[in-house]
Amino acid sequence: MDMAQYDDWLDGVNTNIASQAGSAANVPRVIVVHAVRSVVRQFLNDTDSWVHKPQNIVERLTDRVLMIPRDTYICKVWQLRGESDVTDRITYSHPNVLHLDLLDDSEIRRIPIKDIEVSLSVTQTSLECPMFIFDRYYDGILSGVLANLQAMPGKAWAEPSMVAYHRSVFESAMMTARQNVSAGFNRQKSRQTLPANFI
Repeated sequence: MDMAQYDDWLDGVNTNIASQAGSAANVPRVIVVHAVRSVVRQFLNDTDSWVHKPQNIVERLTDRVLMIPRDTYICKVWQLRGESDVTDRITYSHPNVLHLDLLDDSEIRRIPIKDIEVSLSVTQTSLECPMFIFDRYYDGILSGVLANLQAMPGKAWAEPSMVAYHRSVFESAMMTARQNVSAGFNRQKSRQTLPANFI
């Protein structure tokens, strides 16, 4: 999968900051990358828009480890077809494990794990996100980043009067992403999702 680097937002951030602050104030790269990571994580967690079908699944006793891209974790398990009395007893945990320990061997064999689809988010150490997220939601995520940066008191790039505007643009982008997931991926899928197991 093609990935966009968080650095790819750097020019957009500094161009907007300079035009809104009326100065040539540049935000240091490390602060921009941290802000982008934070906003991308919020975006992916709140919209479930990075839908992924794991290609490899490792069996480990009563667990199944889903192979997912590096620096990601599962934020939602979308679908396990099968009898609801069986699938209702499956949980998952961070970052990529399905727990089947409440099932007996015959029940485990009846679950088509290979059909599973998940939504992913990025970890705190990530430096990239999917290119389709960057391309489709660039402006909205950029506004989320600008809102966070311009709310920092005492910084040369602070512009409190613009924070509400940028937050509303970001919220609008998240609403659009949720609608896109519902209109596309969700329309063809069962509404059944698996609960997380925070052990």
